[in-house]
Amino acid sequence: MNGTEIDLFTARLYQFTDKGLTVTEGKRGPKPVDAQSEPERLYSEIGRLKMELDWLKKKSRMSLS
Repeated sequence: MNGTEIDLFTARLYQFTDKGLTVTEGKRGPKPVDAQSEPERLYSEIGRLKMELDWLKKKSRMSLS
């Protein structure tokens, strides 16, 4: 499809719907974040990254010896 065909399709879709592009509502964009699970997820990621950093430090010391 080229740009003109998309424009025509969009114009027709606006004619047939009250709100415009209601076909894609709720399917795009970021998912809503649960305020309760966000800190837990972040702390979990921090812990994982600290473990990874410690492992990399240990491995780099071993390769320098």
